[in-house]
Amino acid sequence: MKERVAQQPMDVALCASNFSGYGSGILKKTDGCCTGLNHAVTIVGYKLCDGNDGNDGDDGNDGDDGNDGDDGNDGDDGDNTPSSCTVDKWWYSCQDETAARRLNDTCIPYWVVQNSWGTNWGDRGFIKIEITDGDGVCGINRVAEYAEWKNMY
Repeated sequence: MKERVAQQPMDVALCASNFSGYGSGILKKTDGCCTGLNHAVTIVGYKLCDGNDGNDGDDGNDGDDGNDGDDGNDGDDGDNTPSSCTVDKWWYSCQDETAARRLNDTCIPYWVVQNSWGTNWGDRGFIKIEITDGDGVCGINRVAEYAEWKNMY
């Protein structure tokens, strides 16, 4: 999934039954999320602790999290929240933020997930979900889809 997300967004199914109270931070496996799939979202990026995101460096990403490279994260911890992001249909962009807030010193790898509930939900329409093995947090690893791009012209 990381290799694909480094190239393009990926749609996934997950259990969103307890998403209503999410506002910021990383939703972790220990937070006790359900696994019955009932909602579709789009993974638009990710953050790894070692700085490796599977990019080869020539796709426009800066190599730190699988998205457009300007998300306000400074690369030294697991949860700096960008404050200047805007959403345009199904993609987002963020302006450079020099003063990111540090929430903890422990890096937790996470997916950057865009929800369809608008920018008033979650972290301006996004949620960060811990990357784990197996079914993943809230079942995020169970069903994943992406479009194969083909030049039609």
